[in-house]
Amino acid sequence: MNFLNFIKLLRPKQWLKNILIFIPIIAAGKINIDDLFTLLNVFIYFSLIVSSTYIFNDLIDVESDKKHPAKYKRPIASGDISINTAKLFSLFLFLTGSLLMFYLDKNTYFFCIVYSIITFSYSLKLKFTKYFDLITIASLFLIRLLIGGIATNISISIPLIMFVLFSSLTIVAGKKISIVTNNKIYDSKIKKFISSEYKKEELISIMQSSAIISVVTYLIWIIFTKSIFIDSFSSLYLIISLVSILFFFFIFINKTNEGGTEEIVEIMFFDKKIFISLFTFSLFFVLGIL
Repeated sequence: MNFLNFIKLLRPKQWLKNILIFIPIIAAGKINIDDLFTLLNVFIYFSLIVSSTYIFNDLIDVESDKKHPAKYKRPIASGDISINTAKLFSLFLFLTGSLLMFYLDKNTYFFCIVYSIITFSYSLKLKFTKYFDLITIASLFLIRLLIGGIATNISISIPLIMFVLFSSLTIVAGKKISIVTNNKIYDSKIKKFISSEYKKEELISIMQSSAIISVVTYLIWIIFTKSIFIDSFSSLYLIISLVSILFFFFIFINKTNEGGTEEIVEIMFFDKKIFISLFTFSLFFVLGIL
């Protein structure tokens, strides 16, 4: 059995989403070696748990994935890894990550379990429940942020919470639109659900309004929480970060209308404009804080 298939099963690219764990310490401007080391451990342990939930979802969606233009290559759908082996591997990852997180910090472990319960519920039921399918995934991004705050005892401002929540909702709505728009996806249970429960205009409205709320709350945060007018260089950096996130949403929305944003992590690697906008946002966000 090819070892690389187990690596693929982990979906390591998706671990990029878990970088949200580091945002609270960066946003607070309280970076120190001890907290960074703690967050690094949290990132690794949490990623193991998250990968176990990805495998669980792949097991649930195996028949649908076989008909998907890209997902059919996944190890379970392609038959490279058997269902029983995948089940055991998922259980191993979940137990390993859970035990390590429990001994590291019980409060952080609690939020990891909440994340897992929500993910399992999504895979089994909530992905086929109108609005809950959107809210659930957006909340998982928010939980990542909260995990970073809990692990380092850093309180997270309301504008930052809203920024992450509505940015996530923008991306999730875009994913739904892309699934409906992509003519290469056929005989898909999730596509049939989205098409029957949502009008495309409704999803576009959710995506666009969420993007606007996200940008406004980010602007509120950098003005009132970070007091950008105190330091001219910090002001400049944060303004550049604001322009960058605006550019990202503009490109993302346009690409969504073409059916190309089903997987945000994938397009980050292959779409230069999206990569540059997110990289620029991240860079100047950090520079403006520190």
